[in-house]
Amino acid sequence: MKKILCTIVLSAFVLVFAAAANANVVWTDWTSAASTVQGTLSIGSSTVGVTYSGPYAFAQLDNSGTYYYTNASTYLPNPPPTSGIIGLSDAGTSTITFSQAVENPVIALVSWNGAVVNFGTPITFLSYGSSYWGSGFPTLINGDTGFIGNGELHGVVEVP
Repeated sequence: MKKILCTIVLSAFVLVFAAAANANVVWTDWTSAASTVQGTLSIGSSTVGVTYSGPYAFAQLDNSGTYYYTNASTYLPNPPPTSGIIGLSDAGTSTITFSQAVENPVIALVSWNGAVVNFGTPITFLSYGSSYWGSGFPTLINGDTGFIGNGELHGVVEVP
């Protein structure tokens, strides 16, 4: 199993996990939530299990609520097709586990205002801009292994 560790230092943000598949992104379909949030990625003919563990305020499964990815150009190369999302609220360590190896996973960011995040590995912002709650921008920190969300940061970050 491949793990990605994210140290969350501040709160009030939301995330969705995906894996790159050629030029597009295949987004996680979140299917259940309890002590962890479970979902799947459909990559070609393969199904990859995805588990989020760590502190969270809410999990919006599949199309069960508000669609926050309102500006498609902010979520390049393609926005999540459903409203599924995990809303984080507490500082702490979050772990994303895939049932098999994935290449270059990405995370859609919604409203990362003031959040400080460290992934422990260099990250790349694929896009950022305005969306549901306004706009903002990232400031990379720790040798590009983390960022601070300025304003209402919406966008997509890749964890190579």
